[in-house]
Amino acid sequence: MAYEPKNGELTVWKNDKYVTGGNQPYAKGTGLDLNGVEIDVALWMPKSEKVKGFNLTIKPAYKKQEVENLTTGTEPDLPF
Repeated sequence: MAYEPKNGELTVWKNDKYVTGGNQPYAKGTGLDLNGVEIDVALWMPKSEKVKGFNLTIKPAYKKQEVENLTTGTEPDLPF
């Protein structure tokens, strides 16, 4: 049986593309917000030595089909 996260749970993995000082997050993953909506998570290392914490960004997860609909304009219920 596969692991199914509960609302409010996030899982992140180390990003293989991460390079110190680069433009990739240190770790990224997915999870569910408190309402059960799927989200993408990125954990960023600070570029300054003075900062001792991390920066966490959270955004809605986009499915591949949703992105294709946005790029091809095939959204069926657009008002224009």
